[in-house]
This record gives sequence, structure tokens and C-alpha cells, in this order.
Amino acid sequence: MKTARILIFILYFVIFTGCTPVRNPIVISGPNIISQKGGYAVKTDDGIFCIDNKNIYQMKNDGALVWVHRIPEVKKIVPYESWLVYIYEPETKLCSFDYKTGKETIISKDAKYFFKIIDGYAYFLGNQNSLQRADLNGTNAEIIEPSDITDVGYMDGYLYYFKAAVIPGGDCEIIKYNCRTGDKEIIYKEQNRGYVFLDGDYLFIDTDKLYRTYKNGSGKTDILDHDYYYVLLISNNSIVYSTSGFKIHIYNYKTKKDEEMCEEGQLQGYDDRNGWYYYTVKNATYRMKDDGSKKEYFCDIPLTAGDYNAELDFLKEDNGLVFIDDWIYYYEDDIFLKKININTKETQKILENNMSPPWWKQV
Repeated sequence: MKTARILIFILYFVIFTGCTPVRNPIVISGPNIISQKGGYAVKTDDGIFCIDNKNIYQMKNDGALVWVHRIPEVKKIVPYESWLVYIYEPETKLCSFDYKTGKETIISKDAKYFFKIIDGYAYFLGNQNSLQRADLNGTNAEIIEPSDITDVGYMDGYLYYFKAAVIPGGDCEIIKYNCRTGDKEIIYKEQNRGYVFLDGDYLFIDTDKLYRTYKNGSGKTDILDHDYYYVLLISNNSIVYSTSGFKIHIYNYKTKKDEEMCEEGQLQGYDDRNGWYYYTVKNATYRMKDDGSKKEYFCDIPLTAGDYNAELDFLKEDNGLVFIDDWIYYYEDDIFLKKININTKETQKILENNMSPPWWKQV
């Protein structure tokens, strides 16, 4: 099943590109400035921005909801300074929108998956699973790897990515890329394609088994060698994974304690600020502490991201439910964007999908 998922992932990214490599990547000094988490609702200094399938809206700090920009289908927006960055689907155009000036800029016409902004550069996958970056004005485009990237992770100024074998029967490589200098280092070789996860001091490699190494590729250790279908998320010393029997578990790789989260349920999101995983079983929502220490009923509403749910099945990066301050933003019946207070369980309606923009934007 894992091989099938990887093949689907590879086919998903094949499209023609016209991007030209830059021979000398710009060297950036100082600490990395990275984008916040993205989603169908995001918080900025100027309020909260949210999307339906045709528009961007702004919930100002005084509570007013204002229409901002009309867009084709977009699954998530990522904030960075005064920009909102997103991909038009299925057009594969990566765009930035400056909500202070009202200007939209095409960053790339070859972006199938966009995952992070670092120091003003958007990093994304494009033609032939190439790994690329460009600044938010659409200039200084660079192809970091021309093809065959199956997964990418980021931590502390570095990208860690899986590159498929160049020749049949050869080894796949995990490469560490310095976002400031452009330097690359092969830190690990693996016979099978797979996925990378990062947590604390460790790099996790998910192929036919789950391995753990240090971030320099040393100290390989088997982590999950029992029944598991695939890994959903690794965070705060814990691994969330599903079994072939449709159960979801949390495994603490330091204490080696394994706890069942649910059977025949679906993981919906991770509140990393408060340390809770949220999941649905039938028409109710439950939650479990990320160390596996506590599990409880949350509410009688199935909290989901609706049509804006995670790419593929993963909660890596910023997929799934959106958590802002003490609120969970969710979709009801894929139509109404609502929020529920984590403490009081109060719910509020924010907008309805397909709300019309002002008439002068429809002509």
C-alpha cells in the first residue's frame, strides 16, 4: 500500500515547467524568518484571513468581516508579512497577494505542492517532482533539484528531502539543504522511496519500516517494526500512526509507550500549542494528549476541515483543522465555516461557502 501511495504522489506532480536554474543562490545572513502555519483560516497582525472556494475574507481585529480578493479554487493560504500565498487548483499557479496594496503576483506557473516560505522565498514542488524556490515577487527563481523528490521536511534553516534513485536498482538519497547558502549534503542512503519527518534532534524515515537517525544521518535505529500502515505525524516525542486494522495509535519513542487513540476513527488535526490531537468517530469529536496520557470526549459535532482537508492523508505541516488562539476553525457540511471555543464549546458561524463578492468584482 505504501508503494501505491508513493506512486500516486509522484504522478500527482508531473507537469511542464519553464523555470530556469539560478547558478548562484543568494546567501542570507541572520536568523531564518519562516511563514506561519497556513490553512483555510490564518492569523496575521491585521486580523484573521479565511477562504471559501472563490474568495478571501478578512476578519478584522474589531470583529468585522470584509471581502478582500476573488480567487479560483484554493485549498489553503499561507501568511508572510503582508502577503498571502496560495496555489490555484487545478492550474498549478503559485501566487502571492499583498492584502495591503491589493496586488496579486504569479510566483510560478509550475507549482503542484507549496509547503513553506523561508526568508521571503516560497519553496514548492513542480515539474517531474522538482524542488524549486522563488521570491514572492516571482523573481530569483531557482531549481534546487530537477526531479524525483518524493517528500520534503524543514527544520532550523534546513530542508531534508527524499530523492529517488538516479538509476534502476540504485539507492535513494536523503539530502540536507542549507536554505541560506544553498549547500547540499547527502546524509543518508536508502534502497526504498519514502517520507521524512523531523522532531527535536531526530530525522525519521518512513519506508517499509520506520527508522530514526540523528539529523546528520548517524545512529540509525528501528522505531516501528510492528503492524503499522503509515505514519500520520511525528511531534513532541510521539508518533501518530494508523494500523492495517484501521486503528490510530500514539507511540512515544522515548518512553516506548503505545496507546490506542481510536478504532475506525479519523485524525482531524493537531493543536500543538496545547498538545491535543483531535479525531472524529461517527458524529462526535474526541481528543487525546500528544503524550498519550489522557483521552476524552470533546463535543457532539464532527469537527473537520471539509473540502480543505489534508493533501493526501497527511497532517504534516499545516493540513487539517485550524487552531487560532482558543478557537478551532472547522467546516460544517463542507459549507459553513465556523469556530468552536476550546474552553466553553461556544460555536460561531463565520461565513458560508460561495458567498458572493461585491457586485463590481463579478463583472
